[in-house]
Amino acid sequence: MGLITYPPKQHQTDSKTIFFIGSAESGCKINGAEVKLAENGNFSHIVKLKLGKNKFNIEID
Repeated sequence: MGLITYPPKQHQTDSKTIFFIGSAESGCKINGAEVKLAENGNFSHIVKLKLGKNKFNIEID
C-alpha cells in the first residue's frame, strides 16, 4: 500500500514547485509522470506549479 507523507492536504505555498514525499510498493505516477522509487519504495518527486489552484493525479501501486 502506498502513502504520500508530504505535502499535507490543502497545502498552500507561494513557491514555483512542490515536492512529494512518500512510499509505494511497486510504482507511482504523479500527473502521468513516472516517479523513481528507491530500493525500499520511498520517493521524492518535484512538480512545477502554476499560479492559483493546482490539482494532482496520483497513482500508487
